[in-house]
Amino acid sequence: MAGTSARIYGNHGIVLTLKKSTGTASPFGDDCKGVRISGEDKDSNDITFSEAAEGAVQNPLLKLKFIQSTAASSLHQYLFDNQGEVVEAVYAPHGNASPSASQPHFKVTALKISGIPEIGGDATKETVGFETEVELKSEGGTVEKITA
Repeated sequence: MAGTSARIYGNHGIVLTLKKSTGTASPFGDDCKGVRISGEDKDSNDITFSEAAEGAVQNPLLKLKFIQSTAASSLHQYLFDNQGEVVEAVYAPHGNASPSASQPHFKVTALKISGIPEIGGDATKETVGFETEVELKSEGGTVEKITA
């Protein structure tokens, strides 16, 4: 037995960028409390024979949990200001600026920003910042592992 696999930890920085097709990538790792890339089953009416044969029966899904902020540079305001836009995301779960074989980045394409991010929360006696969650769904996009 070779030993335990290297883990991804949640107690260090991450890199998360979002980019419109004509823009530059904007960093949002500092606003994030949670990032998850997964798949959502495609509508069975839209699956082609080729996709079924290749096993490509899911669309990428990016789930984000983040702080609420009205700062112009915040993730919250980026999502609010770009409703309806299609973006690509790059996620580096190890927090490394450059990808490698042992610490890859993951690029998700064709993510649609739909709806407005929630703003507000419950009253409390504590000084607790509000947070929210969104799911960015991809129609026909891909998830690519980048190692160099």
